[in-house]
Amino acid sequence: MEGVVAHIQALSNSPGDLSQLVAQLRTQTPQLIAHATAIPDAVQTLEPGAHSLGMSYLLDAWCRAGLNQNGDAIFINSTSRLLQEAQPQIRTSPDVFCRVCRAFKDQVIAAGCPRMGILPLISAIRSLQESSDMLTPMHADCFQLCLLSKCYNASAKLLEDDIYNVDPSRTACTPQDLLLYSYYGGMLCTGRKQYARALELFMLGLTAPSMTRSAIALAIFKKHVLVSLIHLGHLPALPKFAPQSVRSMADAEARFYLDLAQAYATHSSQKLARSVESHAQAFEADGNMGLVQLVVSSLATRSIQRLTQTYLTLSLADIASRVGLASPEQAEMHLIGMLQTGDIHASISEEDGGMVRFLEESDEAARSVAGKTDLARRLEAHIRKCMGVADRVQQLQDSVSTDREYLKKVGQKERARFDLGSEFEGFAGGSTMFQP
Repeated sequence: MEGVVAHIQALSNSPGDLSQLVAQLRTQTPQLIAHATAIPDAVQTLEPGAHSLGMSYLLDAWCRAGLNQNGDAIFINSTSRLLQEAQPQIRTSPDVFCRVCRAFKDQVIAAGCPRMGILPLISAIRSLQESSDMLTPMHADCFQLCLLSKCYNASAKLLEDDIYNVDPSRTACTPQDLLLYSYYGGMLCTGRKQYARALELFMLGLTAPSMTRSAIALAIFKKHVLVSLIHLGHLPALPKFAPQSVRSMADAEARFYLDLAQAYATHSSQKLARSVESHAQAFEADGNMGLVQLVVSSLATRSIQRLTQTYLTLSLADIASRVGLASPEQAEMHLIGMLQTGDIHASISEEDGGMVRFLEESDEAARSVAGKTDLARRLEAHIRKCMGVADRVQQLQDSVSTDREYLKKVGQKERARFDLGSEFEGFAGGSTMFQP
């Protein structure tokens, strides 16, 4: 082990020596696993900032030798130290580094302290990424820890990043990592009430190329249905480029959720309540009953919004009866919540027995200088984002159109289109096909 540490220290100084170090450590992995008891002390002698690659191999061998089922505190502390100070040299062996990060995530969960793994994994993501738009396996791991610890805002920066680059050769990503990123990320955005962003992430998972059914994709679709009803008020159709496996799976295994969406589309609180009651056991088993209750609440909110388009004044009792709420008090609670979020503009008069007067939306803020400045700033940000996406699409098109394998396949297809077949060989020169 002393010799291994010496080689790590000697070959970590220059990029040219890293490939030699990788070859040596891969060869020595069986011996490292066999002498895993000496790894904790060896790791302590190395500096994460200078020996990130070597430490990754030692910690990986430690994992493969077996860790404590209830969480190994020494491994957690040693790995946390590496992840927070890791340098780009770990990109030389992304598969090894990602295995260490996955083991670290499993260990902090087993130890019952998922929160302490969030910041180290965020640092690990930034170390492995070549740009902020690159997906890594640690994205899903970090999101999972945020959900378990209920720290929904801890990974806010990661959730804001648009992912365009999924390169398994550079990050060791798998299709499962992409689906889990979509699933956990959408759940975090839902918890933060960022429903539009949640739907974007869910749609990323539902449209990912796939030939087989996936339990993760099914879970994503169920969440997609509920969040769509909450945010949009209806369930949009899947895009044409969604895999057929997702479509068939949704029809066969998510029929309860589709039934809920159909009941919601009737705008009838009674039909929606019956659908929820009849499928409550399935919703509970999926852990989605909380979102289902939000769906029920959102129907009442939209029903009240429709009333503002027809009536100028209504009593709380009338609103409760028209919307399908249990009592005027419940209607008042809904109205107060909608006033706070700006969904409607109204005034409630207690002196007149709970009469509600619906008001026109105030546009003073929009006419103000600050409002116009904020609108211009947001519009400019959207334009820059669209231009960036256009540039990426153009770069991708240029790279594909000059790829040899792509041109070869296109050439073969074009030749096949104009290949007349053997039945037309008689038209060739020298043929005796039509000679007597």
